[in-house]
Amino acid sequence: MVFRIPAGMTILQEGEVNMDMYKLESGNCEVYTGYGTEHESILGILSKGAYFGEIGFFAQKPSIYTVISYTDVLIDRIIITEFQKYAQEHYEDMLSLMKNMTDSMYNLKFNMDLMMREEENRKKDATAGDMYMREQLKKYNLVGMKSLSFFSSKC
Repeated sequence: MVFRIPAGMTILQEGEVNMDMYKLESGNCEVYTGYGTEHESILGILSKGAYFGEIGFFAQKPSIYTVISYTDVLIDRIIITEFQKYAQEHYEDMLSLMKNMTDSMYNLKFNMDLMMREEENRKKDATAGDMYMREQLKKYNLVGMKSLSFFSSKC
């Protein structure tokens, strides 16, 4: 089922329970997380041939992003009850979609690993900095001083 959507319209809302998947037949869409909040972040721009809504569709969970039509668009709506037929008719597209989802999982894992390493390094640096400060304070016999607020929070 193909729909025409004017520019600037919300097609899919983050947190919305929408169990459909869409294929962009023409035009462009923007993909956001935190849309309309102080934490808004654009994740990308979709163009002809891109699918969206696939995470909610396959997981049967609320959407994790918002999709806004950037230009006038034509979208093909794929509903769960028609998926088997659609997948058979669009076999190459489904393989591409699965590859994109797999790439997304690898990117997520890479970013999570990077974040964990950065946190470990931050903790090591903070611990090293605290140890250095303690050693410096010991030199001046200030470790036991609790009357100064700066030292009481560090010791």
